[in-house]
Amino acid sequence: MRYLILIYIVFVLQSCKAQDNDEDIALFSKGIALYELQSDGFDLNIDNDSTFKQIIKLRKNVLNKSHGYFSELIKKYPKSKLYFYALNNKAQIEYELEEYDSARDTYIEIINSKANDKESYSSGGFMGESYTNYKNRACIQLANIEHENKNFKEAIKYLDLTNKYPYQHFCGNAYASRDIYMAQQYAKNYSALGDTEKTLNYLLPYVFPDGLADNTELVNFTVEFLKKIYGTENIKRMFAAAKQTLKYKEPKNKKSYGQYAITFLDKEIIVPVPYSVYAEDLNNEMKEMSKAIDNSLISQQLE
Repeated sequence: MRYLILIYIVFVLQSCKAQDNDEDIALFSKGIALYELQSDGFDLNIDNDSTFKQIIKLRKNVLNKSHGYFSELIKKYPKSKLYFYALNNKAQIEYELEEYDSARDTYIEIINSKANDKESYSSGGFMGESYTNYKNRACIQLANIEHENKNFKEAIKYLDLTNKYPYQHFCGNAYASRDIYMAQQYAKNYSALGDTEKTLNYLLPYVFPDGLADNTELVNFTVEFLKKIYGTENIKRMFAAAKQTLKYKEPKNKKSYGQYAITFLDKEIIVPVPYSVYAEDLNNEMKEMSKAIDNSLISQQLE
């Protein structure tokens, strides 16, 4: 397998030589090809410890080679249309290699640059988004780095900085997913600081599914946190009691809809109405909402 990978690497590099007239494109193509190779081409599900270590070493070498191409592009072609893509990719590789000091410097460089988060994403990086989100992503990754280094207050500052560089997308589901992700990121740092109140303020609004984005990871984190703070049996009793507080809230005006909510840990939590629950009769709808709560992941985990 190792020899096949090496052969593939040689093939990729040779094929890129035809683009030498546009050296920035050639450098970028090589960097992308190598990154995608290590990302998709290495099977790490191996029992043999020696082989596993060899593949890890090879993967690191490929990442470093990819990093070299992006770094060369950045140095030689600062006016290239691929410059900010390359800068983002360089930072991502540094982060994956756990070279956090270098990654921090590169992400800060992105934030201080003229990179445009609203630029349409084409085929220039590892982002997989509709828009480039250079600075928003840099803030998130800087927060991750500070969290890894146990600098939780600094991590929160970088999360706050995303308000200046907001996430860009055209899809409501993507925004819903990002809201859940950001809530969990804030909660991770506040929980590490021992601030239970703020941790719950971020987590509890998202513990029930809204039909737009998956909240499984957040629910798992929330349940683990609640059990740690209140004790397993105690929090189960508290949540069972909270489910009995389900109520219907009348719409505030003709342009809005009524809502359902429960009170848990002295906090009102809105429970989104599943599409399958809407009914003309409010009593039947209330019964269906109660079933929906019972079937939710957090309820199953706290039974």
